[in-house]
Amino acid sequence: MTKEHFIRIGFIVIGLLHALPASGMLGKLQLERTYGIRIESIDVLIMLQHRALLFALLSLACLVAAFQIHWRWPAAIAALSSMLYFVLIARGHAYGTAIATVVHADYVGISIAIALMAAVAKR
Repeated sequence: MTKEHFIRIGFIVIGLLHALPASGMLGKLQLERTYGIRIESIDVLIMLQHRALLFALLSLACLVAAFQIHWRWPAAIAALSSMLYFVLIARGHAYGTAIATVVHADYVGISIAIALMAAVAKR
């Protein structure tokens, strides 16, 4: 596999990881399934659906970065920041299995993002 193939596949994987929570744009039931919580406040529902849209945009940026080199640094930095911050705020808290799954996926994504940044830097 060439370095370019690794970079493309890596951005696609990170884009797909960020697409999963984007499904929350479909509504309350999808958000509750995704996060393993009950949403009883319209305010929380609105914020989570907005969050889902932001994940869709981040996912799209990563997918574009797979094929457009000028998008790579901004997309990698945004994706890494998102995943790293989520892991950091979850750290030290008790959380359910759905959030644990997100934390584990983010650890994988963080590793890929760091490897991508190193590969892009060596180009």
